[in-house]
Amino acid sequence: DDNVTPYTVYQDQGSSGKATVRKFYKGKWVYVGSDAGFSDDTAWYTSIAIRNNGVPLVVYQDKATGEKATVKKFSAGSWRNVGSPGFSAGEASYTSIVVDNESIPYVAYRDNGNGDRVTVKKFKNGSWRNVGQPGFSAGEVWNTSIVIGDRNIPYVVYRDGVNGGKATVKKFIGGSWRNVGPPGFSTGGALGISMA
Repeated sequence: DDNVTPYTVYQDQGSSGKATVRKFYKGKWVYVGSDAGFSDDTAWYTSIAIRNNGVPLVVYQDKATGEKATVKKFSAGSWRNVGSPGFSAGEASYTSIVVDNESIPYVAYRDNGNGDRVTVKKFKNGSWRNVGQPGFSAGEVWNTSIVIGDRNIPYVVYRDGVNGGKATVKKFIGGSWRNVGPPGFSTGGALGISMA
């Protein structure tokens, strides 16, 4: 966060696979919230971001909503839904979250409701809205990761099914998702991708 306090989120095998968030405070890892395992059910593909006001947000694939995407924020002492839980069209895997310079959250994920292609949504004016077309990649994807660049431009990277499982990066500019360099630019298949 702005005070350089590190936060981590994970699927907590000690809490029936639910999501747990901790921060490193005064020399030890403490729970954010009353205890571990705050999600309603099992949480996969957890990802965390911190708003400018220090509020943490997490996204995960939510067993309680049929494995769709859910985002929660820690506010007023408890974890609360951001918009509707399970807001994705279908199952959402490889969920990733980031906030832009105005603290607007964006999520990227493999979208089973759109042919296992990548979809990006942002939360604005009380609801989750598509950023460009849903399922905008050429084919199915894995290992999605999202960041925000200059001028609040979102970038996504993913393992690209139509390019031999190699890495592809796109950015959203001028109303559409455009390649950053050639698609499938890695030498071979790209696993465990992350971007900064």
